[in-house]
Amino acid sequence: MSNLDYELEQERRTLGTPARIAIGCALLVGVPLVLLFAYGVYIAAFQAPEDRFADMLKDKPRLAKLVEPIKRSYPTEYKRLVKKIDDANAMQLSEDELLPFIADFMTGLWSRHRDAMAQAGNPEVLALMKAQGRLAEVATRNPTICRIQFADIDFRRWNLAKDRQAKEAIYGVTMAVANAAAAGREHPTERILPSQSDQMALGRAMQARGLTNPQLAKLRQNPPVESDLEENCRTLNLVMDSVLSLPEAQIQRFGTQQMRQGGS
Repeated sequence: MSNLDYELEQERRTLGTPARIAIGCALLVGVPLVLLFAYGVYIAAFQAPEDRFADMLKDKPRLAKLVEPIKRSYPTEYKRLVKKIDDANAMQLSEDELLPFIADFMTGLWSRHRDAMAQAGNPEVLALMKAQGRLAEVATRNPTICRIQFADIDFRRWNLAKDRQAKEAIYGVTMAVANAAAAGREHPTERILPSQSDQMALGRAMQARGLTNPQLAKLRQNPPVESDLEENCRTLNLVMDSVLSLPEAQIQRFGTQQMRQGGS
């Protein structure tokens, strides 16, 4: 045995049990941490944003369901969404934290593809109108939901994990927009806009709910007056309730009009 071998053997024999346990723990814990760090560097440096986005969606099934119609029918918009979330360093956010980002993106997609949206089929149009009705109803008792219908908010300060009603309402509208956008592009349908008799029927329904011209005028103010937000949300809920009280054929025609004008 060489002198070096002899010295190493002596040092090994002098190590007590606690020291040996500590070394074992360092090997068991330290090596995986090093590997995880190396993997993180690899992800950041070499994996494309779309691959990171796809990996992120693997444990977020509801968001994956939202994104799938857009990935399938609007590949350019899908890349835009990936870039939006990647640029915001939001890949590591939770499903609840990411939902507002995707909902905001869907609003922009709607405004960019109104012609396609306006050719969605009856099921998709009705689903979107009902989802908007639910959102408007939630907004009458939820200040945050009320605000997003008329003004911008900081998504990073909004914790949907603590607001189940808001989360479900926003998810419903976002899913309906995604499905309508995809259906309008994949299976375009000839649509009909509301007639004068449809407008009169809606007017009677709104009048029956006590809506007045001054209330409706406030809805059209852009930007809205801050002090009017709460009243505007109550008015919008009554408008949607009026539309959804009509026969389905009329709802479909007003839905087509909504598709042509929405997304702003």
